[in-house]
Amino acid sequence: MMGKVKSRERALLFRSLQVLFEAGVTLPRSLRILQEQVKDKTLSDALGKIEERILSGISFSQSVKEWPFLFSDHCRRTIEVAEAAGALPQVLKRLAEFEERSYQTELLFRKALIYPFWIMLVCCVFVLWVPPYLFGELFRLLENSGVDLPLISQLVLGFSKVVGSPFFYLFCLILGILGHRLAIAIRDNPRNQYRLFFLMHHNPVLRSNLVALATCRFARCLELMSEVGVPITQTLKLAGNASGDPVLMRRMPEAIDLLIHGATLETSLEATDFFTPTFLSTVHLGQESGSLSEVMSKIALLYEAELEYRAAVLIGALEPLAMLMMGLTVGVFIIATMSPLMSLIQSL
Repeated sequence: MMGKVKSRERALLFRSLQVLFEAGVTLPRSLRILQEQVKDKTLSDALGKIEERILSGISFSQSVKEWPFLFSDHCRRTIEVAEAAGALPQVLKRLAEFEERSYQTELLFRKALIYPFWIMLVCCVFVLWVPPYLFGELFRLLENSGVDLPLISQLVLGFSKVVGSPFFYLFCLILGILGHRLAIAIRDNPRNQYRLFFLMHHNPVLRSNLVALATCRFARCLELMSEVGVPITQTLKLAGNASGDPVLMRRMPEAIDLLIHGATLETSLEATDFFTPTFLSTVHLGQESGSLSEVMSKIALLYEAELEYRAAVLIGALEPLAMLMMGLTVGVFIIATMSPLMSLIQSL
């Protein structure tokens, strides 16, 4: 199975191709230079194979079809249109900007989740490692002392025995393997992806964030496709795929069918029951004024700013919750050990 290439690597690839191409370096030579420079083996091998296909007389757009993990549908279609129009350098620049913005959007939510993730990880390590190994002797002393243990101490003592058992680690291993298999099943099966996103869309908080993220990506792709002259019916399909949301992808054929039968772009997109009224009104204005590409650029900037704000709010909400969890975890262990220990000392 071909490995995935990070968004950052794709953005750097398109930007480097654009710079080399504008400097007068031929496309095969540019691919060879980048192949020698990139550290990602999957990407390096793909660039080498693409170079070989181009040297054998196959066009660039046809050469990249075997590497969907590197060149998405809208990238391949854009390159094909650019080759026909003789505007490959300009389109490579736009693709680089598109990938860079997509990567920046992805980083917003990674940044929001990285700190709480590490706090949760520390809590899990603390909960699993401290009771059986650090407090093991103390718990045995309290258990053999005859002192009446409070409920919280009994619970922590029972938990300590559970996590100290080898069967617990075997259970965790089996759970991890099953979780990994489930993640692969969701990643590799579009139907499972759709089910997961469909469930997440029923949560109002998750839905608003998913719609904002998908709309931002959709607008960026719609802007790019409109600018290079891709037909609107093909543009909608490519933009739907670029959104990364299986729910929108599943509903996009209905919108395309309405558009083919004479409906306006706004009406067609409204039929998906996915986009906000603000976005639909903006699409209507862009189509009426004949400046859809420019309007999509503005609305994408608006949604990027909204995503940045949502990420900041998420960080602000998760940080105190993570610290509260850490404090509660430590507090429970202190109370569970110190309370019976003080009773034992007083009874001596």
